[in-house]
Amino acid sequence: MLYDLRVELRSVCLYDLHVELRSSMLYDLRCRAKISMLANISMLYDLRGKAKISVPYDLRVELRSVLYDLHVELRYSVLYDLRVELRSSMLYDLHVELRSVC
Repeated sequence: MLYDLRVELRSVCLYDLHVELRSSMLYDLRCRAKISMLANISMLYDLRGKAKISVPYDLRVELRSVLYDLHVELRYSVLYDLRVELRSSMLYDLHVELRSVC
């Protein structure tokens, strides 16, 4: 299926990343992470609803099927704040994992 996915990562330094996957489905997903270091980011995503961002952290967002199993996983070696907002008229299962690398 196609999705409307927005991932927003902001640091106190010099980058602002936006990832968007759009579709006809009715939901608004926003995942925000604030990081206190400058980072170089490589980004891969596909229309199946998977977003992967690496160096120096991993963010994985997966959206699956009719009930929309949502999985957000963020790994980072320093302290960070993660905010996840999910708005929809449909039913969702939201799972968030935060793991420190060190």
